[in-house]
Amino acid sequence: KAAQEAQAQDKAKADAEAKQRQTKEVLDQFRTIVGGAGYEALCADYNLEKNKCNGANEEELKGKVWVYMWPVIGTQPADIKYCFDEQSVKIVLNNINCTDPDSRKIQIKGTPNGPNIKDIIFEFTPAEIQEKWYGKGTRQVWAKVNETNGDIQWSVDRPVNSAKYDPTFHYDYTWYKRH
Repeated sequence: KAAQEAQAQDKAKADAEAKQRQTKEVLDQFRTIVGGAGYEALCADYNLEKNKCNGANEEELKGKVWVYMWPVIGTQPADIKYCFDEQSVKIVLNNINCTDPDSRKIQIKGTPNGPNIKDIIFEFTPAEIQEKWYGKGTRQVWAKVNETNGDIQWSVDRPVNSAKYDPTFHYDYTWYKRH
């Protein structure tokens, strides 16, 4: 019995080390793609009165629905930066320090959950002003990463489960686009 327990502990340790190596490899690959490039934030059909995106459906995303989001709403790009640590990638506005512990200043956070960049799980924690639309608390978001240039399109309200996705519905989309 003691030998079986020791074997189980060794396997658990080996599995944890393998997952840690895999996480590092995925983040290193993503870091290489992003390099030192600059990114800007765009929103699908920004609504100045509501101070949020109106969103777009699948067909509209192929057209000219993208507008700049920050710092002067709708008129100029806001620089976005990618901050990497050992476990995750955090995407923040360029004027935010990567080590700031306030999770509400992070636009989205990605944690690898497999051997590829496409396996990264992204989460969103709404800032106080956003809580009236998105509620409180962190939640997983739909995200698609361009593995060539590091662009990310993501949505707070598009279902992560593609079976629940409706291509005619207007979801709020954000695009972090490489300059």
